Amino acid sequence: MDAPPSIDPIFSALSLESGLPIYETNRDRDPPLYRHTRLESTSTRERTEHVYNLMNNKDQPWATLKFHSAARHPDHVPVLFEGDAITGTLEINVNKDHITDVLIVAAGRIVTSVEDYDSGVFLNLSHIVWSRSMGDPRSSTPSETAPLYTEKLHGRYFWPFTFTLPRQITLSSNSISSSAEKTFYLPPSFLERNTRVSVQYDIYAHIRRGKFRPNSKLGTILLYVPCIKPEPPSALRQLAYQEGSPILGPDIDPDGWKTLKPIFINGTIFRNRSVDAKCTLSLAKPLCYTRGTAIPCVMVIESSDEQALDLLSSPRAAVVRLQRRVTYNTEAETRRTHIAGKGWGAAVDYPGTAVFWPGPACDGTGRRLDGEIQLSKHLKPSSKVMHFSITYNVVVFPFEAIAFYSANKDPLLTEKVEIGTLYAQGLRPKAYSPPTYSDSSSRGSRFTIGGSSDFA
Repeated sequence: MDAPPSIDPIFSALSLESGLPIYETNRDRDPPLYRHTRLESTSTRERTEHVYNLMNNKDQPWATLKFHSAARHPDHVPVLFEGDAITGTLEINVNKDHITDVLIVAAGRIVTSVEDYDSGVFLNLSHIVWSRSMGDPRSSTPSETAPLYTEKLHGRYFWPFTFTLPRQITLSSNSISSSAEKTFYLPPSFLERNTRVSVQYDIYAHIRRGKFRPNSKLGTILLYVPCIKPEPPSALRQLAYQEGSPILGPDIDPDGWKTLKPIFINGTIFRNRSVDAKCTLSLAKPLCYTRGTAIPCVMVIESSDEQALDLLSSPRAAVVRLQRRVTYNTEAETRRTHIAGKGWGAAVDYPGTAVFWPGPACDGTGRRLDGEIQLSKHLKPSSKVMHFSITYNVVVFPFEAIAFYSANKDPLLTEKVEIGTLYAQGLRPKAYSPPTYSDSSSRGSRFTIGGSSDFA
């Protein structure tokens, strides 16, 4: 395979932290506002061995890199879940080679064009398996205090390795608008046909030689999956999942819902009578949802005009969608700013639409709709690192009722939500509507990943 380009990041990794704080719900804080949790054990997932070779001029392997991942098949892209150890071996068979160092490198980068392949590096983790300063490469106990090894390598050499990627990285920026250090969680791998930006991870063996001699690289890309676990839902919602009963609304379970500010709807019916209505949407808490589950919704519509109320409370009239926004910057870092339009781009799509059905009866001037937005299991989780982010919103659009003509043309309400990868503690959430098949944010994905009982 072609060796990855050399890494010389403009963003420099200042510290790698293994701690796992839980952030309070405060949208102005950074990183994202969900609980970030790793698996208690990776032993329950089957591991697949991947093998990569460098061939000599006789078409025989002289370097072999092996490691395990959570991918389902050896030919699939290797899958690494947050907290998984990268464990493998490197074997070489050489004839008097001037090798000075042997490293296993894991790197992550944001790519917006071929030209900036090396400018968006956020992770560059090198694990030295052998160097001349460690002494004889065949020694069972290499040491930094051993005598410098000056011989050429000849014959077979075998080095095991194991290391874990950090969960968080602290980066400094050379951008125009900010030079402060910031801490981020590692983002998910991201590559879609219709989006100009990608997030790529590589793992490779770097075999270095003396001056004026070419180095060798052997490796592959990785698919990295963060562990994002929502807090458990309310006790009454968990009881509903356990009993298979309908979810109780915010009137009975106020702790389990966030009721958004009311929306005032203006328009005409039959083009000859003005009508006004008030709409109140509630979303189930916490506002972090595991992909492959659903976002429960409750909508209450109120109007003194009974005919308008009947039209607007039709389950098909309310238009509530999940919006995904992928934001990135194509400017070189030294020219990058936070000013809108200065190299910033965004890819926006709507991977889910709410399905509603009539809810419990309200008083004479109100109607209630219960519903949910089903989430594809292929959704990328929420993330933000450097000049790249994946964010989600629940958006309420103007109603589309028969004979109703809305005076509003723009979205009526937007509420930020988070998408996670792990199920919350307790029973798994239950979907109450038939399966949906619209998933505009996953059709372009180029990755296939392995499965796990812990992950959606």
